[in-house]
Parts: sequence; C-alpha cells; structure tokens
Amino acid sequence: GNRAFYGCGKLTSMELSGKGGSAFSGRGYVNVFEFSDKLMEIGDDAFNGLPKILNIVCPASVKKIGARAFKGVWDDAEIKLPEGLESLGADAFADCPSILKVALPVVATPVKSAFSAAYSKIEAVKILGSPEVITKDFCRDVAKLTAIQIPASVTSIESYAFSGLPNLAGIDLPSGLLTIGEYAFNGCSNLRSVTFGTGLDSIPMYAFSDCTELKELILSDNIETIGFHAFYNCQNLETIVFPSSLKTIGTSAFAGSKKLRMVELPENIQEVKRYAFECCDNLVHIVLTGNVPKFTSRCFERNPNLKFFEVLSETPQELDNDIPGCEKLFLVVPNNAVEAYKNAPHWNKFKSIVPTCCLSMDGDNIRFNYEYDNMRFTTEDLKECTVTGSTSDVDYITIPDTICGLPVTRIAASAFKGQY
Repeated sequence: GNRAFYGCGKLTSMELSGKGGSAFSGRGYVNVFEFSDKLMEIGDDAFNGLPKILNIVCPASVKKIGARAFKGVWDDAEIKLPEGLESLGADAFADCPSILKVALPVVATPVKSAFSAAYSKIEAVKILGSPEVITKDFCRDVAKLTAIQIPASVTSIESYAFSGLPNLAGIDLPSGLLTIGEYAFNGCSNLRSVTFGTGLDSIPMYAFSDCTELKELILSDNIETIGFHAFYNCQNLETIVFPSSLKTIGTSAFAGSKKLRMVELPENIQEVKRYAFECCDNLVHIVLTGNVPKFTSRCFERNPNLKFFEVLSETPQELDNDIPGCEKLFLVVPNNAVEAYKNAPHWNKFKSIVPTCCLSMDGDNIRFNYEYDNMRFTTEDLKECTVTGSTSDVDYITIPDTICGLPVTRIAASAFKGQY
C-alpha cells in the first residue's frame, strides 16, 4: 500500500511484484530493485523522494508508470521503458538530470512533461514498437535532440510533435505517412534536409516554419497543397522542386526565403496565394511551366531583385487580370512568341516582352542580352545596360537612354571598332 516502506533509510535491496504506489517514497537509499515480470503498474510517487536508484529495468509487463513515480531518483544516463507501456504520468522522471538517452513507446504524455526540467538534457530519443501516430507535443522542445528515427509504421504526426528542436539536423519521413500536424517541425533551426514520403498530399500551416538552415526542398509526388506559412522564414532555402501534383501554394508559404533565386511553378498549379513569396530578397526569376494559376494580389510582394517572369507556352493563355507586379517585370517568352504576347490582353502590361534567347543563367550569374536598332546590349546586374557592339553595318547609330527599362550607362571597349 501507499507509504508501506516510507522512510526506511537503511533499505538497500528489494524485489517488487505489486503496484507500488507511494510505497517507497521518503528518504531511503535503495540502489537495486528486482521487479517481478508480472508487474503491471508502478503507481504515483512510488519512488518519489529516494535520492538514488541504480540499475532499474522495468519489465515488459509494465503498462503504466504513474505521476512522479521516479521523481529525482533515476541516476543512469540511459533509460529504456517497456515497449508495451500505455501510460506515463506527468513528472514521472522529473529532476533526474543524469538521463541523456531515452527509449520509449509513443504515449500521450510528452517527453517534456514526463521528464520535466530534465528534458532539456536529453540528447537521444528512440521510439519503440510500431506506432501509427506520433502524438501531439511528443518531443517538443527537447532542445539537445540531434536525431530521431520515425518508425515506418507511422501514418500520422500530430501538431508540435517535433517542434522546437534546434539541434535536429535531418529527418526522413516514412513512405506511409499520410498526415503532418500544424507546427510539427516548427523552429527546428538546424534542420538541413527533409525526405518526404509519397503518402502525403499536403503540408499544413507552419509545419516547417523557422527552419532557418533548410537549403534544399524536394517535395514528393502527390502533394497538392502547401499551407499557410508552411515554410515561412526558411532564410537559407536556395532550391525548391515542386511536384507536378501541386495545385495550391498558401499564404506566406515561402515568405522570408532570402536566398531563393528562382521559382519554377509546376504545370498543374492552380493558385498562388497572398504573400506566398514575400520578402524573398534574392528572388530574380519566376518560371511558369504550364497552366497560369490564379495569382492573388501581393503574392510576390517586396522582392527588390525580382526582374523576370518566364512562360514556356508559345500561345498566350487568356487572363482575367494582370499578373501582380507585372509593370515592373520583364516577360520572357519563347523566341517566336513575342508578338503574340505583345498583342494579348494583360500580357502586354509587362514592363517589356523579350524572347528566351535574351536570358541566360549560370548558377547565381544572370546575363541579359538584347538586340535593338542594330545594336547589342547586355546587363549582368539587372540595373544598367552596356552597349557591346552592332549587329550590322549602318551609316549612323543613336544610343538610347534606356533598353527594356534599364538605363544605358556604358559603351564597352572596342564596341564599334572599325565599323564606322
């Protein structure tokens, strides 16, 4: 019963087969316990208050560990809980600062709650068994956790399950995973790689927001929706590969991706929502590979270096409205389609319409070449143009003030040597 051995300060060894609720709480110095293999439950406060217990192995029969059961007493660096454990009480292992590695099944009680202040020192968590669901908050804020292996059996990861893990470097999502909850990996600021399984059809709001070290994102086939702020503030994101299945990019989904240079929208995209690519400071080039989606106003807001909007279709698609910000952008179209786009409503609102042959990209280097009035022009900084030469013999030339909206500021060395 409760407090059965309370205050037995000289007790050093015991074989236990009962429930054990509060039985040993007090000031004893028990350091070895042998549990019966029929033990089903360790009750609330069972060992709470004992200063040290070594070499505890919970038998596989244990289904429940109560609140504060081992509070302040577990002195080993590693702890392995039974695979069949169904319930783990709040503060069950609170104030056990020696624990660095934990192996446990998925239970409703988050690691942070079960280990209380001690959770901040845990470096490794191993998920036992074949769970289908990773419960809400399961490993949330376990700040020193560097790796986690999600079992192949998992079909659902609930909200905040792995949120706030600043040392987690990579994650492989199982192929059978069907749903990810909101904020599931939010704030994993050192996360550099994510492998997505093919079972997912959506990425929910804030799922990977503030993953500031994520550099490459390859989304798996079957994903149709990227939700509100899903990858918000992924500041070092450089590359995104969208699947052809993608239909919707949500509000602020990629806002704050400051190193993103180019966005290639897939052929079946239907809607790009407000602020989807806001504040992508280095975004220069948007490519539309197929269908023209509904572009909600301000979807490309506050992108100071955005210059090119490229379409691959030779035939202009009918538009109901202007593309947001088109008056500031060069429209790049197939070489033989310039006139068609110049005569098409809404497409003709772009700053200038130029053929694909004018634009070349080599890594981060973008060169824009253009021929006009028997002269060649080039720009590498997209801020000003240089006259590089002539295209044919003429009696005279007039150098314009601007080309495609860029000021002509320089004549290259030997540009017209021997021609006039």
